[in-house]
Amino acid sequence: MKLLLIAIALALFAKPGPRYIEENCSQFVCRRAHRMEFKAQELWDGANGQLRVVQAQAQFEDLIVEDLREGDVIAFHGVHVALYTHGGFMDSTPEHGAGRLQYQAGDRWYTGPVRVLRWQENGGSRGSVDLAANAIFSHHDDRAN
Repeated sequence: MKLLLIAIALALFAKPGPRYIEENCSQFVCRRAHRMEFKAQELWDGANGQLRVVQAQAQFEDLIVEDLREGDVIAFHGVHVALYTHGGFMDSTPEHGAGRLQYQAGDRWYTGPVRVLRWQENGGSRGSVDLAANAIFSHHDDRAN
């Protein structure tokens, strides 16, 4: 009976959206970029030429956030990736699933060297939503300068 009550409670309070087992960090990043799926190490290595390194830092805290663009991939030492979007970071972890990056210093997902990678324009098909978002952000950036 206790197990039944626990199962019902978990079902009622289940977190919306995909769980990590359904969408790991690299799937999360690639699907939002409308790209074929790569593993975290493959993204770190440039996704067969589809990504280029625009920053390389010793640790996450050293990122130059002002230089980030919508859709940039944040690669953590080849084992984890996140996405820069709407002025913040999103990822998918076994502990929290997909959502806002919940960074904590010393967390194994985020320690060590970090790369910021940017999708090449000719590296694959881009969805119209992404192109529209880039145009909006570019226009906003032009007005700021």
